[in-house]
Amino acid sequence: MATVDVESRTQELGRRLLAATGGYRPGPAERVQDWLLTHAVADDRFRSRLLRYMDVLAALDYDRSGEEAKRLAHEYFGDSFPDLPFALRWLLRIARNEALPAGVVGASARRSAELFARRFITRPGIETVRATTQLLAGQGRTPSFDLLGEAVLSEREAEAYVARYLGLIEQLGQDPAAGTRTRGDVAALQVSLKLSSLTSHFTPIDPAGTLARVRPALERIAEAARAAGVGITVDMEQHAFRDLTWELFSTTFGRGERFGDWPDAGIVLQAYLHQADRHARAMIEFARARGTPFQVRLVKGAYWDYETITADANRWRPPVFTAKRATDAQFE
Repeated sequence: MATVDVESRTQELGRRLLAATGGYRPGPAERVQDWLLTHAVADDRFRSRLLRYMDVLAALDYDRSGEEAKRLAHEYFGDSFPDLPFALRWLLRIARNEALPAGVVGASARRSAELFARRFITRPGIETVRATTQLLAGQGRTPSFDLLGEAVLSEREAEAYVARYLGLIEQLGQDPAAGTRTRGDVAALQVSLKLSSLTSHFTPIDPAGTLARVRPALERIAEAARAAGVGITVDMEQHAFRDLTWELFSTTFGRGERFGDWPDAGIVLQAYLHQADRHARAMIEFARARGTPFQVRLVKGAYWDYETITADANRWRPPVFTAKRATDAQFE
């Protein structure tokens, strides 16, 4: 396709998406959340502090008094952030006030985290999951479910993670949308999984051993998903895991394998990688050899900070584009 055709098609799709979103009217709470999220992530330094604080906050379930939450709030947000809007700076000044009781700081921090999390996280349970699928279906959207807490430190934790996914798939299999397909001929219900969570020893140093440890668990999940009428998409993680993840996917879902003719298997393609075009060509060749279509989820990439920091620390050339416009161009 000529470059001018790609540009014309890109603009056409963009205008159609813009027109479609113009009819959506968020409620007051969602408007406030959107405003806060937009301004909170605009300042790189504040965004980094905020994400780290939220990450640590999730592990403070023992902090009933709120003392640790308050101490960490002072530690992470003790600096000035002059580029933030006045309202956000005002909220930070209140949070840093020594006279504010620790219990209030802790409860407010957890409540705020829960409020924002509900935009992206569904409470467990078949009724809440079904309510989410119905809400999205009413908006003409189809969901892909992920599980939190993917980091595993032992094989016992890995087995528990597999069990949680099997439980989620069982729940989704009871949803009316299970076994149905979208206009794009893909499964209407999807789950996403990180292969590194299927073993505590997911390492490119031992590809054969990793394959032996991960593939049985992956096949258990795939078998359950196929029986339930649910699609699965294998996530791409940090660049160091990229080739190993692709090897596991292409081996498990290749032609002649147990799931070689299952069309609802999928994998992610990260556009922020310098070699994304090569990865795309490899996926096309695999599809031709497989003979059965599979899904490719195109994303820009979620590990940019990690990749650039790791590369800088080791004096490597980063595997990702360092300018966002380059990622945007490759994504298009």
